[in-house]
Amino acid sequence: MSELYLKWMDRLYLFAMAVAGISLLVMTIVIPIGIFSRYVLNRGESWPEPIAIIC
Repeated sequence: MSELYLKWMDRLYLFAMAVAGISLLVMTIVIPIGIFSRYVLNRGESWPEPIAIIC
């Protein structure tokens, strides 16, 4: 029984790490896009900040 539990906990751990990694990747891409559009293009986009907060 404990072997089955450990197997499922390992899967849950890997899933959580994958979600965290993808979220970090999205934030790493979205925040510089928002900064670039605001300060270089002088056109602030409305979507980068909420997307980064959601992640």
